[in-house]
Amino acid sequence: GVAELSGLAANHHVFQKIKNSSEPFAEIFNNWKKLPEANVSELWDILGKIDRFDVRDDVGQKIKEDVKVAAETAAKKGLDLKNLTAAESVSGEEALTMEDLDCLNSGKPLPVYDAFILYGEEDEIVSEIVANLEAQGLKILIKDRDLLGGTFEHAAVMKLISSRCTKLVPLFSPSFFSSEYNTFLANFAQHLSLESPGKMTAKIIPIVSDQRCDIPPNLGMYSKLKYDPNNTLFNFWERLVRTINPSVKYNPMNAPNTVPPAQKDSQVLKPDKSASTPNNVKSASTPKSSSKTVKSKEVPTKQEFSNIAFNGTSSSEPSSLESEVTGDSGALLLPD
Repeated sequence: GVAELSGLAANHHVFQKIKNSSEPFAEIFNNWKKLPEANVSELWDILGKIDRFDVRDDVGQKIKEDVKVAAETAAKKGLDLKNLTAAESVSGEEALTMEDLDCLNSGKPLPVYDAFILYGEEDEIVSEIVANLEAQGLKILIKDRDLLGGTFEHAAVMKLISSRCTKLVPLFSPSFFSSEYNTFLANFAQHLSLESPGKMTAKIIPIVSDQRCDIPPNLGMYSKLKYDPNNTLFNFWERLVRTINPSVKYNPMNAPNTVPPAQKDSQVLKPDKSASTPNNVKSASTPKSSSKTVKSKEVPTKQEFSNIAFNGTSSSEPSSLESEVTGDSGALLLPD
């Protein structure tokens, strides 16, 4: 069968584990994927040799899609998927991410990430958060993009959060708390923080979405940062970057789709006159002369209005950053 053709049967100890396992193929795959010469093409050929064309028909399209996604993800990280062969270190520590594979191939220690981003299935803003943080040089980890296939996700994520990620950044939203898995991981990270006296809030940095949600009391104790990239009181991205890693200096020019402030203000305060009144056409509504001076309508600056209420205790910190009593997001939206 697969064990013989993959060469695993030659190892008596491994072969006995496969025979005694309640899920033989899962045990085969778990051992076979650690071999340097193992690849999807070889597995595809083995399935054909044992006449399991039914399996090939069922999973063929999914395998192609997974390989394509893996190749694209590796390319974005500057890695070549064909060179990511080793899956286990000499000490027996297993690779969990693509960066792990690259480090094991080059003999480097496994990387440590600045933050693990935890989010709900419907939280689309996570892509913007990851893009802005990585643009500043932070090493960010998200399970749907970075976790290697074939690993036991639950154990791999707990391993990464506990020993390979400096911070856990959960995105609090209704979608987040609808997942028991997310709640468990947040509680797990809190347990890790409690094991370090004096650093109870150092591990978790919650971001609260603009959707009101019920935050459990044990997670409501943390100071929360409201997701508001357009905040005029402070630079949201700079504060988030410095909170995750104070040693990283924020550079606004590295931010994706950045519009220079001077250019942005000129676009707001200096509208194009040619768009409303052509040069060669005299406006019929404009009088030839007027003795009265018409006072131009004042354009409010960005600092005059805000959708964040102050708590009266600080001139720079909005009260929406934390709400320890009610356990909700603390976001207070004022009418326009």
